[in-house]
Amino acid sequence: MTLKKLAIPGLLIAAALWWFFGGGAANDNAARSNAVQVSVAKAVSRDIPKQLALVGTVVAYETVAVKPRMDSQVTAVAFRDGDKVQEGQLLFELDDRAIKAQIQELEANLAKDKAQLVNSKLQYERALKLAKSNTVSQARVDETRAAYLAQAAQVGATQASLDNNNVLLSYTRIAAPISGRAGTINVTRGNNVMEGNAQPLVTINQVMPIRVQFAIPQRHYDPVKTAMAQGSLPVVAKRGESDAVSSGTLEYLDNAIDTGNGTFAARAVFSNEDEMLWPGMFVNVILELGTEKMR
Repeated sequence: MTLKKLAIPGLLIAAALWWFFGGGAANDNAARSNAVQVSVAKAVSRDIPKQLALVGTVVAYETVAVKPRMDSQVTAVAFRDGDKVQEGQLLFELDDRAIKAQIQELEANLAKDKAQLVNSKLQYERALKLAKSNTVSQARVDETRAAYLAQAAQVGATQASLDNNNVLLSYTRIAAPISGRAGTINVTRGNNVMEGNAQPLVTINQVMPIRVQFAIPQRHYDPVKTAMAQGSLPVVAKRGESDAVSSGTLEYLDNAIDTGNGTFAARAVFSNEDEMLWPGMFVNVILELGTEKMR
């Protein structure tokens, strides 16, 4: 046997020993430890929700700019900036002294007019009786009848003036026409106000419930109308900086497509009991259009 033939088997034996006790086995173990575990699951068919992602703007459910309905002076302010107010709650009081004086005068005039009316009626009835016995002329009957009717009209006119002044008196107490959040008070106690002023005394926004309005591209018109015909559509609103979401429902689609941008306006209503949504906010909106059935 030659030396060359003996060298080859020796090398093979040395390589095998190195792999088993040395680097080869270690490298193989390291590779196995770094391997990614893969699990296999059974495929399941589920319905896919159909949604539209949009950007909306929060708007008050109702907004009222509170203005005076008469010329007067503010004598009291019964709330503070930003207060939550209830419908019918007193907000401002105006000077009512002149109107109260007029009401007292009119009440006195009305009492006098009614007394004169009673007397005019008696005169007319007496003339009628005397006319039957030809004691007075028909002209006298006509005269007393005209006086009676004129006095009845005077009573009505005085009563109307009194009613009008009572209405004016009610204007001196300005109450909240809706429930909501008051804004900045623009007129404080001691200032004069005039009917028809452009600047309101305060603006009230109803925020519970509240609305979110958004524009939907024209290509989604048919899917939205079809989904609306099947029932109310859920809407989710989320502020960009918050993880909290508000849930509402779609309540309105505009009656025309905006030719300028090819969209139509929509509006959703939210209970907003936590006041998470505030007028003027921009929110991300998800409009649910049902689910797509998978077979």
